[in-house]
Amino acid sequence: MAVKYRKLPLDVRLWLVTIREAKRRIEEAISMHDISFTVHIFKEGEMYVAYVPELDLSSCGATDDEARKNVRDAVQGFLETSADMGTLNEVLEQAGYS
Repeated sequence: MAVKYRKLPLDVRLWLVTIREAKRRIEEAISMHDISFTVHIFKEGEMYVAYVPELDLSSCGATDDEARKNVRDAVQGFLETSADMGTLNEVLEQAGYS
C-alpha cells in the first residue's frame, strides 16, 4: 500500500521546523548537564508528596511511585522551560550545580 503525503503550506512547515529546532536545543542544553537530585517522599493525608530541595520543586501522587514519576516530570519540565528561556545555567548554578 503506497502512502500518500500531502504537501504542507510553507508557514506550517516553518512552524514545525521551529518546534523541532527548539526541542533539539533544549535537549542539548539539558544533556550537557549531569543532573542528579534528592527526592524526599512524605505522606500528607491520602497523598504522597515528592519534594526536590535543590530546585524547590514538588509534586504528588496517589502512591509513592506515582509521586516519584510526577516529580521527575516536573523537574524535566522545569529544566526544559529554563533552557527555553535561556536561564538554565543560572538556575543550575543557584541550585548548587556546577
